[in-house]
Amino acid sequence: MKFLSIGRLACSPKFLSIGRLAHSPNFLSIGRLAHFPNFLSIGRLAHFPNFLSIGRLACFPNFFTSLLVLLALSAWACQTKPPEPLAELQTRCNNGEPTACRELAWLHLQRKSPSSTQTAMTLFEKACQAEDAEACLALCTFPNTDQALDKSVSRLEIACKAQLPEGCFLLARALNAGHGVKKDRIRARALFEQACTAGQREACVELGHALRMGWGGPRELDRAAAIFQRGCDAEALSACRGLAELLIGDHNVELDTAALVLTLEEACDRNDFSACDVLGRMRAQAKGVERDLPAAIELFHKACDGGDPSGCHSLGLSMLMPSKTPLDTDKAISLLDGACTAGIAMACKNLGVLYFEGRVVAQDLERATALYTQACDEDEALGCFNLALMLESQDAEAERRRHLLERACALGVEPACAKLSP
Repeated sequence: MKFLSIGRLACSPKFLSIGRLAHSPNFLSIGRLAHFPNFLSIGRLAHFPNFLSIGRLACFPNFFTSLLVLLALSAWACQTKPPEPLAELQTRCNNGEPTACRELAWLHLQRKSPSSTQTAMTLFEKACQAEDAEACLALCTFPNTDQALDKSVSRLEIACKAQLPEGCFLLARALNAGHGVKKDRIRARALFEQACTAGQREACVELGHALRMGWGGPRELDRAAAIFQRGCDAEALSACRGLAELLIGDHNVELDTAALVLTLEEACDRNDFSACDVLGRMRAQAKGVERDLPAAIELFHKACDGGDPSGCHSLGLSMLMPSKTPLDTDKAISLLDGACTAGIAMACKNLGVLYFEGRVVAQDLERATALYTQACDEDEALGCFNLALMLESQDAEAERRRHLLERACALGVEPACAKLSP
């Protein structure tokens, strides 16, 4: 009966406030208790053994009888009530059920306190050690989790093996960048494809970049353009930037450049500094818009000041123009070096050119070789090609030169392909 379910609630210190739920709408009016303002304060004493001895209650037999019945039912209900959800999940978790540990972790997270968050992480870890894929994924997506890279990768392997798209996407990113695991762009590209097919939108954009750059396989520019266009139409800004990169790279892409420029302008106004950089390069090179070098340099400044390494690379290159002063040149070298250190492979290649040719800086072939190698390791095509040419001029081993030319050719450098021809 529904009435008995109220009895279970009497074990709560607030049970008297639930009395209105009884079948009788006049439950609280028994004994005309509404006339006694102390009634509710008396109810608070229900947890004390001498509650029934309170003299005032003996004057109200109707209330007293009702209260005795309610307390009797409550005592029975308290003995037979089922475990609370947390207690039940804790028991199952203690008995080795990883799903219960994971569900219990989510409940602890809802409390939003440092101690409950730490408890949740411990429970996720316990579930993940039992290869609960969702728990492993949770550990990789919370910022306050132990983020030892090798441990994160092993957790993502479990999540991806269970066909969780987010797990495959994050694993692909680690493999693509070599974070916590040996770089493997062939596998990364396959996992981006897998996660994209499963509906992970960010994975589709990353797949587009892999297809554009030739990471982990041949360059497929038409397919990359189609992926970026779908993403940009769905208001994924990273996909719009991908379209702009294709345009800047002189790839034959049919798109609404006016709409693309508007999207990038709005994003830059919102301080998306990557959008500022790519928009600046479009203006500097007259790609889809009229050339406006002052406006481009202003955009590069904004991007670089906002912490975008590619924006600093672009700004550094703009400072190497013949009209600039030696002070600008010194700053340019510093910007290129910082961008290279931050992982912008093209900055490493461009800095390598300066050291190889002895322009702006003193010639340093050893430094140029190191920079070209760093760029080539990041699949920067001209880094591989330039390194091959350096080794050729130094009469270095033929096998390494050929390998570099093959990489450059696969990444789209036609002169490298020509050198490979008999």
